[in-house]
Amino acid sequence: MQYWAEFLQLDSATPLAWYDHPFFGRWPAITSNQYGAGSVIYEGTYLSNVLQTQVLRSYLQDLKLLTGDQQLPPQIHVQTGVNGLHRVVRYYFNYSVVEVKFDYSHKGGMDLLHGQRVTTNDKVTLTPWDLAIIEEAP
Repeated sequence: MQYWAEFLQLDSATPLAWYDHPFFGRWPAITSNQYGAGSVIYEGTYLSNVLQTQVLRSYLQDLKLLTGDQQLPPQIHVQTGVNGLHRVVRYYFNYSVVEVKFDYSHKGGMDLLHGQRVTTNDKVTLTPWDLAIIEEAP
């Protein structure tokens, strides 16, 4: 079943969204609540992919868990490691047929493949199926 609407009861939960409906509108569609040392979001309805992404991004941002790499365009995949010199190395892969640009949000360093210095907030451009390997400065 793709669509449903639950009658969520707030008790100790905080409503995040309500139904825009004459009958269901008296119940929240999405809630958040503290659970032990953490928190939880409960969705009482089907969310489109766009809305699901917005809800999760907003929640992660509120929890201060959303980093720059989690906000990259969907075509960009990133891996992070530490090399033999004990420097952080970030690998950015463009898995698409289009050019993609994104803001580099980490400590400055060197793009090892392109031989260019990269600083925090620089715009990085990757052509289709391109790769950037950025080694952070010591």
